[in-house]
Parts: sequence; structure tokens; C-alpha cells
Amino acid sequence: MLMLLCTLLHDFARDLELRFLFDKLPADDRATYKVDSTGAMSAIDHLAVSQSLYDSVTGIRVEDSRINLSDHCPVVLDVSIPGIDKAPNNSKGSAKPCIQPVYRWDMGDLVYYYSLTRDLLSGVVTPVHLLFDCDSPGSDVLEQLNQYYNAIVCNLCEASYVSIPRKKA
Repeated sequence: MLMLLCTLLHDFARDLELRFLFDKLPADDRATYKVDSTGAMSAIDHLAVSQSLYDSVTGIRVEDSRINLSDHCPVVLDVSIPGIDKAPNNSKGSAKPCIQPVYRWDMGDLVYYYSLTRDLLSGVVTPVHLLFDCDSPGSDVLEQLNQYYNAIVCNLCEASYVSIPRKKA
């Protein structure tokens, strides 16, 4: 059964001309845990990009800050896009550190969290046109990607704030 699902997933990706980025992950980040006696492991979520973007991926890493807003760790792609010199500066000039709440996922209503994230994230518009429109100016692309990212993060924050208790300071 598992082999059938893997075959279907790979056929689906091939039909959409997508490439998985598993081979670009550092070897230590390719599984969330390993069972030494059996050799079994739990793979991270699959991540795929268009064939044209695959060669532009210069790095990929799993970020585990221990204060994630989900039960998954974010995967960060480093992509080299011609015409874009550097990453945007997100600092607002404030020296005050951002205090993030620590959530008690073991005490949360995960069914409500998943339902709420599904509802909230379904309203986020994915800028798929950026995959095909190569003539967009670099700053416009960055702005659209930042808006997309911020919409996802804000919705995850809202869902976790409503459904997951926080540790007391």
C-alpha cells in the first residue's frame, strides 16, 4: 500500500513537472527520528518546486527553534533569483526583542486547531502566477511573497492563540 502511495505521489509530481527537494536537504535533516534497531525513520513533509526553480535552490534547511506555532518544523529554502541582490531587511529599527509565547501543545485542543487553521488558511490566496510570470520586477515579487508568508504566519498565530494554552511566564 505504501509503495502504491509513493508511486502515485511521484507520478503526480512528474505530471506537474515538479521536483522534490529531498536530495538537497542535509543528511541529518532528512528524517525527524530514526529507529536504529530497525532502520525505520519518519521523513519530513515533502517539498517540491518547479523544474525551472530546482536549479536555483542554493540551500534548504529545517528550522527548529523549539517555539514553533505548529507541530511541524518550518523548512527554509534559499533561492538564487537573478536580479535580486539581497534578502529584505525586516528590522524595524527597534532594539526591543520580540517575546514569543510558548505554547502547551500537549494541553491544546488539536482538533479545533486543525479545523481553525484549515478554515483560516483556505482564505489565503497563493500567488501561483509568480511561478509562470518571469517578467515581474524583483521587488514586486518579494513584496508578494512577503504578503503571502505573513498571511500564513498570522493565521497560524491566530489559530494557536485561540486553541492552544500558553505557558505562564
